[in-house]
Amino acid sequence: MICALEFVPSGGLRREPLKYDMSVEEIEELRKQASAEEGGAAAEEDGEGAEEEFEDIEEGAEEDEEGLDKDGLPKSLRMDQYDEEDDGFAASVMAGGGMLRDAVDKHLGESDEEGSDVDDNVVESSDLVILGARTDEDSSILEVNCFDPANGNLWVHHDITLAAFPLSLAFLDTAPSLRADGGNTGAYVAVGTFKPAIEIWNLDVLDPLEPSATLGGEDLAAASALLKEAEEKNKHSKKDKKKKKKSGGSAKQAMAAVTLVEGSHSDAVMGLSWNRLQRQVLASASADTTVKLWDVSTQQCSLTLSHHADKVQSVCWHPSQPAVLASGSYDKSVCVLDVRLPTAVSVLAMPADIEDVAWDPWSPERVVGTCENGQVCCYDPRMPSTPLWTLQAHGKGQAVSKIAFAPHIRGLFATASTDKTVKLWDSLAADFTSPSSSASEGAAFTAEAATVGGEGGGGGGVSAPAANPPTCVGQREMGVGKLFSLGWCGDASNPWTLATAGSKATLALWETDESEAVKSRFGGGGGAVGSSRLSSQAQQAVSVGDEVGEVADAFAGLAGAAAAEEEEERGGMVDEQSASAVAAGRGGSGAVAVPAPTNAKKDKKKKKKAADKKPVAAK
Repeated sequence: MICALEFVPSGGLRREPLKYDMSVEEIEELRKQASAEEGGAAAEEDGEGAEEEFEDIEEGAEEDEEGLDKDGLPKSLRMDQYDEEDDGFAASVMAGGGMLRDAVDKHLGESDEEGSDVDDNVVESSDLVILGARTDEDSSILEVNCFDPANGNLWVHHDITLAAFPLSLAFLDTAPSLRADGGNTGAYVAVGTFKPAIEIWNLDVLDPLEPSATLGGEDLAAASALLKEAEEKNKHSKKDKKKKKKSGGSAKQAMAAVTLVEGSHSDAVMGLSWNRLQRQVLASASADTTVKLWDVSTQQCSLTLSHHADKVQSVCWHPSQPAVLASGSYDKSVCVLDVRLPTAVSVLAMPADIEDVAWDPWSPERVVGTCENGQVCCYDPRMPSTPLWTLQAHGKGQAVSKIAFAPHIRGLFATASTDKTVKLWDSLAADFTSPSSSASEGAAFTAEAATVGGEGGGGGGVSAPAANPPTCVGQREMGVGKLFSLGWCGDASNPWTLATAGSKATLALWETDESEAVKSRFGGGGGAVGSSRLSSQAQQAVSVGDEVGEVADAFAGLAGAAAAEEEEERGGMVDEQSASAVAAGRGGSGAVAVPAPTNAKKDKKKKKKAADKKPVAAK
């Protein structure tokens, strides 16, 4: 199954991923080792210089005309000269940081020569990157998927082995520690599992062996010290068997006594949310009933919130207020608070256990929560007594596992359920005739607003205004089993792409503008830009696409005219079919018809990966 997925922002990954990731400490350690090897090699060379010179002369005399030594072996197979190559590696490492990576590549046997797989690992700027946390019967992995919208190919670029069952993902661009090149940004993902630790992995490294950092979890240093102490006791024990048995049990006692890192969760990490406005801050929700805020740059817990009475399933930062946080729990409530004033909590009653929480980016004063009974409720946290609307989104008893608002299409959101379907909704049903109203009209929840009507955000008995519930504009069974996650592409040039995943461990994509109902309601797929609900960035991307299409048509016309002239000059000897193909070009697809250089090997590998992978279930 795939329990969680996450889109990587456009351009978030390196175009050419790294083979390895070396920290400043690792580089320094490597230089120290190289220095020691250099010193030892120099001493040995001084002591055996004369002897080696004599041996070289003797071996040179015994070599035949074909370059073979006295044993009939070529120079490249002389085992006694391998140490000399290692000394050369040490010397190249000592040359400085500029040559370090080249030296390591040479030492590890990596090659960038023609014929290598370097080009196959390139992430093109047009590729959509989707992370999926997949669990099979005997393993858990994080898959980095690439999707080519132009050709419809979906393949796994690389994957990362996880130590425990993954429950949640959050992309972040802040490095947990200073990189070797001095930078503090990159492409990382935080992974929450059934263990209390949060692992942060570097997505720009192919097949990393360990996470770049771990937030919380077991205190491994203390555990190592306890085990060492237990081993010493066992080693020096010379008593009778009974006492030896008692001593031997000290190792188990040591493992049982392992403590957690200060500030760590004590149970599974069920939800994660990265603060895009305070980029070093990560929020986590846990089965231990707490919500924690982490400083990724220091890898320390900065705040622990205990406002829930049961497991916390979901957590979500406000899209425009960096201090406002919403969380949903199995105690049948959604809580909203300003982390600068954590005691002022607005508690929003829900009809059942919470599955997911999200803010409406187009009406930032509204927060929605999905429930295990198939309902979705929307609140204004400043008036928590009554929901703005309640919606039976899916069948009773079918949990609404995930909700996501389209970042570039005003009023459009999607829900995924264990009934195996995705539904699309228009949250502005009551305002359908005036889609141009600004998203900034509603004020966001703040600490000051939470205290209106008394501490705890009681609201002073103010009733929320009535609002029409959203209208369903489309639905689809995705063919990947019960759905556990979904997400919209954040790229303005692909605003309609929706990804889903579920119990069949397959990623499914849906280009939602293929639906006529969605086209007519939101202005996509050929609708007039002026009447659409697309964001300004998406409208600009559409305009650029139209301009590219016009250029392509013009180029195709010129190409056709040139082909016709050439045919005239050659007396009609030009193949009619070829001329027709040149004239058509790629103008109909909205792409520039200029023939671009292709990488046949990469295209072949992409097609093979797409064939090996289960087909896209919905497209």
